[in-house]
Amino acid sequence: GINAEYGYTGYDGTPPSYQEHVVKKVDLPPYTGDGSGGYVEDEREEVPPRNRHVTYGYAAMLLSNEELGTDSIFILCFLVCLLFNWVGYIICCCLFTSIAARCGALSGIGLNLIKMLVILRVIR
Repeated sequence: GINAEYGYTGYDGTPPSYQEHVVKKVDLPPYTGDGSGGYVEDEREEVPPRNRHVTYGYAAMLLSNEELGTDSIFILCFLVCLLFNWVGYIICCCLFTSIAARCGALSGIGLNLIKMLVILRVIR
């Protein structure tokens, strides 16, 4: 089994000592200091260069549909907040996490407040 491979058999409650553990040596190429890693040029395989300096341009700032949302979610949250006032706003903020849903909820609650102000002015 695997226990016999490492030099001990059975488990008596204590881990094996460092002297009992079999050390596996790895043959590494010598360090040359020229950056080649000790390999001859023909032995090294081509590795694509890594992007060490990450720039956060326009392409990196694009959001996925899950984060951004859709037009239908915007309209749904807008109508729910417009019709159900603050209760609709709380429902939309709890159920939906996309940017479109939050903006639709804010737009709906804003138009709802304007509607209430117009109603109050007409009553007076």
